Amino acid sequence: MQKDIQTNLCCVTGDTWIKTTEGPRQISDLIGKRVDLVVNGKIYHKLNGGVFHTGRKQVYELKTKKGYSIKLTEDHKLLKLEELTNEEKSVNFRIEEKQICNMEGTFSVWEEVRNLNPHSKIILSNHRTDIVYKYIPWNGQGTFEEGWLIGFIICKGQIKTDDGNYIEMSSDIGDVEVHMIIIDMVTKCIENGIIQSENLIDKLVSLLHHQQNQKIHVLNIRSNELYILFNKYGFTNNLDITPEIEKTSSNFHIGFLRGMFDVKSIIEPITGRKLNLKDLSMETKLVLYHRYNNVHNLHIVQRMLSRFGIISDVKNYSDNDYKDEYKLSITRDNIKVYSDIINYTRDILKKDLSKGIEMESSKIGEDFVDEIESITPLDYEDVYNVNIDNVYEFCANGIRAHTCDIQIK
Repeated sequence: MQKDIQTNLCCVTGDTWIKTTEGPRQISDLIGKRVDLVVNGKIYHKLNGGVFHTGRKQVYELKTKKGYSIKLTEDHKLLKLEELTNEEKSVNFRIEEKQICNMEGTFSVWEEVRNLNPHSKIILSNHRTDIVYKYIPWNGQGTFEEGWLIGFIICKGQIKTDDGNYIEMSSDIGDVEVHMIIIDMVTKCIENGIIQSENLIDKLVSLLHHQQNQKIHVLNIRSNELYILFNKYGFTNNLDITPEIEKTSSNFHIGFLRGMFDVKSIIEPITGRKLNLKDLSMETKLVLYHRYNNVHNLHIVQRMLSRFGIISDVKNYSDNDYKDEYKLSITRDNIKVYSDIINYTRDILKKDLSKGIEMESSKIGEDFVDEIESITPLDYEDVYNVNIDNVYEFCANGIRAHTCDIQIK
């Protein structure tokens, strides 16, 4: 007998990412599967309910000023931040529908998207915990070393298919330490059977010796073995981050993020400078720049960081006239959380990061609040619903979203 699903139709699209103990998953992949949700740093074990396909509905794309986004129906509820009026403050205002927040004079309430507008403030997911790891580790494919190599190559390499399939990678940092890190990561992948090669290490070592003898600051690598590694994670002819990368283990996530930040980030105003007293009052930022103006990749990095409780901001450059160039910035105590979980492999950047943590602006606590930039009506799409006993919200692309009431007859 076919089951009749009755719902208020508040739903999200199938490409929405939610966090489970088995790793990040797109909601359309979870139909009929038993999963334990991770919501705001806590695990909720699945008993009944799950994910349901609820038909095709018109959806709206909501984007925030920090760069988070989600597609959902107009009656889906997000957690909105509002300020208490003077009258409400005077009577120590409390009602069941309104939850008092930690920030003085504010409260949060679940609000349908149709009642939100640009400049409305919503609350982001907070995946920080008090346990020793400071986050809940999750399972999935991939090791730290694989993640580091792929993150590094996305920033410093290319996929070539004109003369066979291979990765071409150039390290032009002028630091032998980086080249030694590459060799170390490849060695561990070979030892663990991840990369199959008999001579790749010899080739890398030979290139490194040639570089040192000739005083060359560029290490050029061409490798079919690394192409096979990339193909394993869904890459074909470009370096756009794939869904397979987002489904990886927490160890892979950490390696991947570190690989990117090791070669394409700076710590403002510290990197390359001697600080003076005036600098100490400046806002500290850990900034990731990405080549090819690939904002798609930066938004995925932003989601990956949020799974560790690290909130970031993706914006156009503010110091030039190129509209399509973007950077990702980490500020406030997110820098300390980044240091505790991700950090750097390169010693010089580790030292800069340690200095950044000591800056006053890095001690300001993250409030996990963002402002809506736009809500745009789109076409009809397949939509899905999350309904699990005793869980009333879930993390949807880093945004706190309400679950939906479903009755199955």
